[in-house]
Formats: sequence, structure tokens, C-alpha cells
Amino acid sequence: MTCGACCAYFRVSFYWAEGDDASGRVPASLTEPVTPFLRCMAGTKPKNKPHCKALIGTPGENGQLRYL
Repeated sequence: MTCGACCAYFRVSFYWAEGDDASGRVPASLTEPVTPFLRCMAGTKPKNKPHCKALIGTPGENGQLRYL
């Protein structure tokens, strides 16, 4: 798979209820809060060199997501 470019460079945010602790599908252990209504993938919140903690491999070559 040749993915990973977005979550290696940008914040990946979404509605808080998409976490699996609120009936969603995204593992809450791989997220962090942004606002009371938004979460982001862990590691993508910093403005300087964000990198999703769920991303393994090399972006653009063999990038894939780790699910717990």
C-alpha cells in the first residue's frame, strides 16, 4: 500500500464519537483530544513534525496503519 502521506504531515482530526469508547470504530488508545468535540490521531496534534502513532512503514512506499 502506498499511503501515509497525510497522517505523517498533517493533523488527522474527527468527531469525538468516532472513538471506539463512544460506539465508533477508531481505537481510542490511538487518539488524543483536540477540543471537547474533536479528537485527533495520537501524534498528529503537534504543529512541528506531526506523525501518527498508528502509522508504520515508510509513507509513499509501504505505509500502513497499526490497529490495537
